[in-house]
Amino acid sequence: MLPQIPSWDSMHPLVVHFPIALVLIAPIFVVLSVILRKSARPLAACALLLMALGTAGAMAAVSTGEAGAELAERVAGVDAAIDKHEDLAETTRTMLIVVTVVYALIVLAPFLSKRILDPIPSVALNGSFLVLYVVAATFLVNTAHQGGVLVHTYGVHAMLGPAAPSANAAPSDDDDKEAEEHERK
Repeated sequence: MLPQIPSWDSMHPLVVHFPIALVLIAPIFVVLSVILRKSARPLAACALLLMALGTAGAMAAVSTGEAGAELAERVAGVDAAIDKHEDLAETTRTMLIVVTVVYALIVLAPFLSKRILDPIPSVALNGSFLVLYVVAATFLVNTAHQGGVLVHTYGVHAMLGPAAPSANAAPSDDDDKEAEEHERK
C-alpha cells in the first residue's frame, strides 16, 4: 500500500528545496548560452525552463509555507522570525516572477524576430540580466537561510503525520509490553 500524501499545509518541507536548486542552476545555462554561440538558443531555452520551473516552485513554496505556518509548532519568540521568513519569501517570489519574465523577453525576442544578437550586445544584455538575477538569487538564499533558522534554532517544523506522544506522557500498557519484550531479547 502506498503511503498517504501529506496535506497541502504540511507540504512545505517537501516543496521548498526544488525551487532553490532550479533557480541557482539556471544562471549556468545563461552563461553557457553566451559562451557557446552555436548552442545559444537551446541553452537559453533550458535556462528559461529552469527559471520558470523554479519560479513556479517558489510560488508553491510560498503557498505551502503560508498554509503550514498555521500548523507549525510555535515557541516563544518565533513569531518575528516566521514573519521575517514570510516577508522574504513573498519578496523573493515576486522577484523571481519579474526576472523570469525579463529573461523570457530576452530569449523570445530574437527567436520571434528570427535573428541572433551579435556577440557584444548579447553579452551586455545577458550580463545585465545576470546582475539582476544575482539580486533575486541573493534574496532566495536569505529566505532559505531564514527558513533554516526557523527549523534549526527554533525547532519549527510542519506536522507531517499524527503527533508523536509527548515525552511527559505516561507510558501505555502497549509501551510496557514492548519494553518487556525488548528486554527479553
